[in-house]
Amino acid sequence: VVRDIEGGAVSSLTFRGEIREVNALVADIAELSVREVDQVSPLLTFDGLTPALASLGQLLICPNGREVVMPRAYSKGGRWERNLLKWIARNPATKRQYDSFSTQKEGIALPALLAVIRSPGVIAKDAVRISHEGKTMTDVDILAFDPRDGCLMVIQHKWLIEPDSVNESKICDAELEKGIEQARIAKSYLKDKAYSRELMQEIPAAGYERLEGIVVCKGMEPTGFVNETDVPVVTERWFKDNYSACAGLGALYDLAKARPDRKKLAEEWKNESNSWHIAGYELRLPVTTAIVKPE
Repeated sequence: VVRDIEGGAVSSLTFRGEIREVNALVADIAELSVREVDQVSPLLTFDGLTPALASLGQLLICPNGREVVMPRAYSKGGRWERNLLKWIARNPATKRQYDSFSTQKEGIALPALLAVIRSPGVIAKDAVRISHEGKTMTDVDILAFDPRDGCLMVIQHKWLIEPDSVNESKICDAELEKGIEQARIAKSYLKDKAYSRELMQEIPAAGYERLEGIVVCKGMEPTGFVNETDVPVVTERWFKDNYSACAGLGALYDLAKARPDRKKLAEEWKNESNSWHIAGYELRLPVTTAIVKPE
């Protein structure tokens, strides 16, 4: 069934079922109609007509017209969100809709992030327009004020797909750098405390105590090509995990700048060189290895 499928992770097959039964199960779990699942499942089934699409983009195999099987590596779980977005972007049947979908992703992510930010009583507004003399200078995805420490924070949100190539990595870096610059522009105008109160009337008459900016990224860690800046870049998961533990937005910003979690992780690895002897030549490469601690 699977031996001729290039790149398929098919060492063993652990998922197998009748197409109708599988679609009915997916519809029940996903709270979709069976008709909707019937439309989507063929796009996820290997057909051999899209050679540029990796096997993970078409993870189902239909060997006999009645059943579908799935390789063990896929049925055990994986990075489904990332792989689904890759599939939409690359599949000839859906890539035309990807740009349209990309514009809708923020509308999906921001309400969930807003709910987290507002939970301890923090005031937060989304889609805040920063203007000067009637001209839009930039937009702030979320503008939040924390009465606990008087911190006003500009939050720019990016939803990226983890890259598979250098070019894709550059595109991700460019999006993160765009978010950093947007936050900087917004901060330059929000330094006018009277203007900031026009945008958010909940700020006290005396104004805020400090003004900070941060980029929250969903979908991937920032790549190594983005340098540390005054506007730190963190993942959405990091933001949510640390938000409730901080006494205010100012403390969260300080933690994002310090990133003790990264420093602790860095202490567990070391840089060294390794060599291989191949065809009479010695090949030396820099490698990162885990530090083995004595028991």
